[in-house]
Amino acid sequence: MVATAVLVLMLAAQTAAQSMSQAPNVAERATLSSVELHVMDRSGTPLESARINIEGITTHDRETGSLGRATFLKVRAGTYIARIERDGYVPLDREFTVAPGRTVVVIASLSPSSRQVVTILGQINAPSIPGYVASIAR
Repeated sequence: MVATAVLVLMLAAQTAAQSMSQAPNVAERATLSSVELHVMDRSGTPLESARINIEGITTHDRETGSLGRATFLKVRAGTYIARIERDGYVPLDREFTVAPGRTVVVIASLSPSSRQVVTILGQINAPSIPGYVASIAR
């Protein structure tokens, strides 16, 4: 029982030491900031499920929630480009600068895409399509 208690205390001390070594110190915290992205359509309606990738910050896309927002914490000062995409909208690249110790709010308004994605489920017989021409006689 004493051995178990000692083992538990050793594991707790090791975990605490690891988390402290990963936590930013006071000097590092002064250089970190947060970034809030607000994604909406041209009318100002928040866009849910917009994919955001910020080179140098994210290793994979993040998606906006129901309010059209995504937050990135512990961002180092510098200039970044956010790539914002959503199905049915034109992708947008937005450059922004992060200052130490300040929250940056980036507003992005996406325009509807003129292209429409068409998904075909099943097969169709081409001659049944209006305006279909199999060949042209010369």
